[in-house]
Amino acid sequence: MIINLKSKSRKQTIKIGEFIGKNLIKGSIVPISGELGAGKTTLIKGITKGLGFKDIDSVLSPSFTIMRIYPTENLNIYHFDFYRLNDIDSIIDIGFFDYLDGKSISLIEWPELILEQLNEPYILIRIFNENNENYRILKIESKNNYPEVILKRIKDDYIRHRNFL
Repeated sequence: MIINLKSKSRKQTIKIGEFIGKNLIKGSIVPISGELGAGKTTLIKGITKGLGFKDIDSVLSPSFTIMRIYPTENLNIYHFDFYRLNDIDSIIDIGFFDYLDGKSISLIEWPELILEQLNEPYILIRIFNENNENYRILKIESKNNYPEVILKRIKDDYIRHRNFL
């Protein structure tokens, strides 16, 4: 299943992220791809907020640290950024696959190196910049049997709140 959502501003991208976050199930893996400046980290701010992380201003791209952890009352959110990694061995060396424990949420910026290695169910999000600086299309797809009902809930939340975005 694939859904397409539109965002016209940073604020809307964060709100869409909230819809995604509040509907994710424990153990979810969410690779997020897009060009530089596409809004990956902005979307992750919203996802963490939807998952119950309160300090979204502290959600920053971990380009130099590779991973950041955002704890909530119920789970840990792992935020990875593979922009500076060149091969799958580098990702294996940092212990990435050990974090896919079924009890946390893993959000991955620049995931292209690991997509073929993921056997677990996941949601792939691709962000496309349109001609307008603030306009984005978010293409969200369930992969490896990730429950499509979750995508339906995200889309329903988006439709229900579209007029307020």
